[in-house]
Amino acid sequence: RAIDISNHLQSRMKYAKMLEHGMGVNRNLEEAKKFYQSIAQRCNDENKKTKARIRTAHLSYQINSSLKNKENSCKTLKKFNNREAKYYLYELTLDDDEETANEYLEEAIQQSYPKALYQAAIKEANSNDFENAKAHLKAAVEKGLPEAMILLGDLYFQGKLKKPHK
Repeated sequence: RAIDISNHLQSRMKYAKMLEHGMGVNRNLEEAKKFYQSIAQRCNDENKKTKARIRTAHLSYQINSSLKNKENSCKTLKKFNNREAKYYLYELTLDDDEETANEYLEEAIQQSYPKALYQAAIKEANSNDFENAKAHLKAAVEKGLPEAMILLGDLYFQGKLKKPHK
């Protein structure tokens, strides 16, 4: 029996995220985008409305990676001065303008966005700067990013990081 979540904002946000990432349901970016759009239109909470608009812009480009869609997504994301928007701008601009992309990444890192911390750690690990990678990974783990925990464990397992002595 299906459950009606149409009037429950938090459930709609969680379901949209499930659709976006294929968590327990088939991944469906189009459907996730529709949920985020409806949340942005119907929500009174500005933070949730902003998050829904950011996710809509990001998914628009993921669904159709045309240059026009990329420009529109970037234009929308630039309206928001928050860590998630900065990280998605990093992703969207990386191929075209690495310097600008890294500025966006740095802003997202400064605002402790978990995916940005994780990305910084990857760059640092690739440059053999394992202590800074460790610091960024620990911060991302504290923010609940599973990938960061896996990479941190891998770095310990590979002997790149020393286990703390008790």
